[in-house]
Amino acid sequence: MQLIIYYDGQYWAGVLDESAGSRLRACRHIFGTEPHNDEVLKFAVTRAGPLLAAVRAEVNTKPLLERWINPKRMLR
Repeated sequence: MQLIIYYDGQYWAGVLDESAGSRLRACRHIFGTEPHNDEVLKFAVTRAGPLLAAVRAEVNTKPLLERWINPKRMLR
């Protein structure tokens, strides 16, 4: 699980994402004013889990394919 906090020009927001295997779930939480460390910790402990569990949509991610190498170059 990862929490990224950023300022979007009007509010301080946090993006919470979780990846398990090839699944990715993410949600956004608006803090409003600039959050302090204790506020972020309280959010992460109490509200992050239920908020992420409420996300119904998931994205399946595929691993990146290895770069194709020209067979002539490989022979060199």
